[in-house]
Amino acid sequence: MLLNTSLVEARSLTEDQYTDRFENILWPHRKVDLHCHTTVSDGKKTVSELVADAVQKGLEFVAVTDHDIVNREATILLERAGIASCEAVEVSARDYDREHSLHLTFYAKQISARTDAILLGIRDGRTAKIRAQCELLSGNGFHISLADLIVFAHEHRMSTDSISNGHIATFIIQNPENLKVAAKIIGREITGRADFIQTFLKEFSPFREIGYSKVPDYEPSVALVGELARENHAVVSVAHPNFTFEKYGEIAEFESRMTEYAKLGISAIEINPFANATWVESIQRTANRVGMILTFGSDSHGEADERHQGLGGIHTLSQANPQLVQKSMDQLISVIRQEDIEYRRNAIWYGLPA
Repeated sequence: MLLNTSLVEARSLTEDQYTDRFENILWPHRKVDLHCHTTVSDGKKTVSELVADAVQKGLEFVAVTDHDIVNREATILLERAGIASCEAVEVSARDYDREHSLHLTFYAKQISARTDAILLGIRDGRTAKIRAQCELLSGNGFHISLADLIVFAHEHRMSTDSISNGHIATFIIQNPENLKVAAKIIGREITGRADFIQTFLKEFSPFREIGYSKVPDYEPSVALVGELARENHAVVSVAHPNFTFEKYGEIAEFESRMTEYAKLGISAIEINPFANATWVESIQRTANRVGMILTFGSDSHGEADERHQGLGGIHTLSQANPQLVQKSMDQLISVIRQEDIEYRRNAIWYGLPA
């Protein structure tokens, strides 16, 4: 068996040995990153660059969760590089009862064609929203158009298939004239991309009338994502709850809602690198109470900023308690492969039938 093979040795294994390794999933998975992005959506690194970064950092399991599109190339290249992976995506979902958008990271052995079609509908809907936002911003004095935004995205290796608020904000703040317009509107200087998004582009933004456009619903409901999870034998995690719920009642609302979401098929909660001790305690307590798995991810977009870490830069809890990461990974893999991974690992360790 391959339990005692080092990561360096693993990269010299034959294709048949790789197949054995990934079919059995007996490799330790303690250095992981289950939430990261490439230029296929709004990341700064290409798939090849992300894989090279993962190899250099000695990561053992990486799931690339580009926004609303399954990056299957990343899964293949990671496994070829000796890093375990699975098909994954970050789904833009909506709690329609509360008019609250949220991101759900979705992990499966193989993601279905029906899911791909729903993801395509999200991307098409978002493009319509971005077009409306560009027109709104332009009407309020900002220098921006959808055509210019698409050219800008191509020049900066950003995907136009998943144009987002991040693309708009990046385009806006690189133009000094736009920064002057923003300062005149809000009475202070914009401090960066995240600040522009939070100030103008969200439904809860203080100046949302300048840059937030309400368009026909295009995001799948939490219930529909839960249905897809069951169809795909997938694990679905609430991404960065410390950010997702910062405008919606904070921890009390989060804890209340997870009880409902668990019944809908949402099966995990992410511990984000920026989650403070209070949030981490709440996430762990809530996950135990409603029977959810923990996931760990950097939300890397290729460079660190006030809301994202570099690849592999997950919460300090994972460094202090790698056994917790291993347990969580065993649970996740057991779900997506429909087999008891912990039992098989222990059986082989003790020489029992697996």
